Amino acid sequence: MEVSKSKKNYYKVLGVQPNATSAEIDAAYKKISTQWHPDKNKEKRQEAEKKFHEISEAYDVLSNKNRRSHYDDISHR
Repeated sequence: MEVSKSKKNYYKVLGVQPNATSAEIDAAYKKISTQWHPDKNKEKRQEAEKKFHEISEAYDVLSNKNRRSHYDDISHR
């Protein structure tokens, strides 16, 4: 996934601080992705699918050292 200049705050999406460790990012992703998984939110499936996609996108960037570094550079934390 290409990191594009975005207004999304991936740290906020996962509920972690910008100085979070890889382990903290992994744990936050596991917790929030389970909470928002569309199969667990059948009554609000569309919202859950959108949120789950956003969570997955944030994790994809923040869990990769190079993508995270690039994201931090372009987001001017």
